[in-house]
Amino acid sequence: MIRSLAVSFALMAPFACADEPKKPEVKPPAFAVEVAAIQQDVEAKLAPLYAAREKDYEAAKTQTDREAIVAKSTAESNKIHAPAYEHAMKLLRPNAADPAAVAGLVWVSSSSGPALQSEVVGLLRKHHLVHPETITFAKNMKQSGYAWVESLLREQHASPELPKDQAWRVHLALAMCLQLQAQLPAQLADASESDSRRDDRIFGKEQIAEMKKYDSAKLEAESLKLFKEVGEKYPKQVVIPGLTVGKFATSSIFEIEHLGVGKVAPDIVGEDLDGAKFKLSDYRGQVVMLSFWASWCGPCMGLIPQERELVAKYKARPFTLVGVNGDPDKKELKAVLETNKITWRSFWAGDKGPEGPIPMTWNVNMWPTLYVIDAEGVIRSKTVLRDRLDARIEEWVKKAEAKK
Repeated sequence: MIRSLAVSFALMAPFACADEPKKPEVKPPAFAVEVAAIQQDVEAKLAPLYAAREKDYEAAKTQTDREAIVAKSTAESNKIHAPAYEHAMKLLRPNAADPAAVAGLVWVSSSSGPALQSEVVGLLRKHHLVHPETITFAKNMKQSGYAWVESLLREQHASPELPKDQAWRVHLALAMCLQLQAQLPAQLADASESDSRRDDRIFGKEQIAEMKKYDSAKLEAESLKLFKEVGEKYPKQVVIPGLTVGKFATSSIFEIEHLGVGKVAPDIVGEDLDGAKFKLSDYRGQVVMLSFWASWCGPCMGLIPQERELVAKYKARPFTLVGVNGDPDKKELKAVLETNKITWRSFWAGDKGPEGPIPMTWNVNMWPTLYVIDAEGVIRSKTVLRDRLDARIEEWVKKAEAKK
């Protein structure tokens, strides 16, 4: 549901000169040392648990088996987390105003339940709103979908104490947060049964119910306004090497204005992996599944078997699978195509891979990103997976056939 390949905002640490006097080391208070020890103990206990889950997950044959493995692992990890968080909070509550408590509070809030999360975030907002670790935490959570992340970013954005070098970062993070929230009601309504069970397990049913009520139109309008402001005010700031705020804002604005469900998909003009030119509009009259994929993307390759099945199933019906490939080296890609029996056509994003012109224009931050486009060229769903993807395609193929 939530984007897993979002843009990160790294802060570069200053270089220390050899002749600079060394600053005396500040010994952390006892409570902070104990909280850090609790965290290390939890990580040590979770490591074998997660390793076993990954092994079992890869060996699982069905989606039901994979869900059961994840559910079991989540229950076991909760048994480790719960007493650790309780112990840590007994140490952190009376020392919440101490800057040394920030790291521990961020750790607890990053994966605890809704009730404890609300308390911890409240402490961070009260005592450490613009602390560097609180700002980084809020930015990292910008596309989680939680309402409290929006509130935290809003307060930081409005704070007169926000460091100037963080202003554009928080501004951009808030715009991305609102953009994601605007998309959630449609995504949740279009989720498969397995995805819905997963979301309920991760976020809780009450939080999911709240997300479904987000005002998409209002959030989208404000997000658009924020992207325009940050693009105009900080156009040359570097998000990641090769990508400025101006470019990123332009792509995000394009996505909001042209790539929403119910809007006509913009045309794509490019070359396939053999160098032959073609257009997305060449397939007007057919339902198109547009898949942004790459061989370096594990989830993309995991989707290939289902895509092969779709191509075979709809061979004689008005359906086409078109890819946009993000591999920078076409020569190495040929072996991938042969090994995985990928026969459908893909636009090549270019030697810049995911930073090529097509994925950049379409603001693809998550791989794979999938669009189902109807026979009239209208976007009907975005990044739905598994059984729900099959159902969506079948729905619009039947409608295309009925019109003919």
